[in-house]
Amino acid sequence: MVAMPGAADRSFLFLVDSVTITHPEMPLLAVDLCYEPGRSFWVVPTEMWSVENNLSLFNMDFSDFANNVDPDGVFRGFPIRPPLTPEEEEEKRAVEERGLYGDRVPNERLRAVGGLYAKTLAQLDTT
Repeated sequence: MVAMPGAADRSFLFLVDSVTITHPEMPLLAVDLCYEPGRSFWVVPTEMWSVENNLSLFNMDFSDFANNVDPDGVFRGFPIRPPLTPEEEEEKRAVEERGLYGDRVPNERLRAVGGLYAKTLAQLDTT
């Protein structure tokens, strides 16, 4: 490996290897330089933006991607979650309301107000 000028501030790099050249999807090798030096995985070109952006902005760790590769070692993106059922949506709303209003169930007046103001009202509301 050759030292790269200006790469001291990088925590990862992308490399072209023999798999990139021979594999039909042409995945590039992503290599961790910082946290687990040498750890690697392949990433398809259409997902390189996700890896680069999230690692550069420190939104995610190298392991977040490396732990989500397909069985062949290639990262093709994160699985898409199916939409929530109406029951799951209702449960999600209820959990969010409990977080906003404490364990109190808000009345319609508080739901209509919403936001931090509603949280303050919920703490004061005794009805």
